[in-house]
Amino acid sequence: MKKHIHFLGIFMVTLCISFLFSCATGEVSNDTDTPTEEVTTSTEIISSGTEPLRVPDVKGKSYDEARKMIIADGWKPVAQEDEVAMAPGGVATSGNGKIFWERGYVEVDACAGTGLGQCAFTFFDGGGMNLFVVTVGEQKEDNSENATVSEAYVEAAKK
Repeated sequence: MKKHIHFLGIFMVTLCISFLFSCATGEVSNDTDTPTEEVTTSTEIISSGTEPLRVPDVKGKSYDEARKMIIADGWKPVAQEDEVAMAPGGVATSGNGKIFWERGYVEVDACAGTGLGQCAFTFFDGGGMNLFVVTVGEQKEDNSENATVSEAYVEAAKK
């Protein structure tokens, strides 16, 4: 839990800086893609199962590859609201976040604009558990460089 809170704190500072930069430069994008897989916008419990879904071994894999494995195991991407993601300084307006958003990866929660280029993604199992995935590294549009998963962990969804 401490890792998640620390990581989110870093993202909040980065997002504030990104917001200020995008406001100053006018760099705001309004392009989005419609995701093709089933997504959820909430973590409402829809299953009474006692066991969370299996978490595939995705550490060190590119996010594209890891995402396919996670969805194949039944996890559902938790979609960001378009208005939030596309707002000035939102996750879909710059850096890795923009690339992932344009690919239809609506589960991207936050991306750092500097440093390790970390991004955070959230999935839900329908039974009360969230899967959080963290990537590091630069993601190039042409896949000449790929952000890789540094960690994936499960926590109870907030009610």
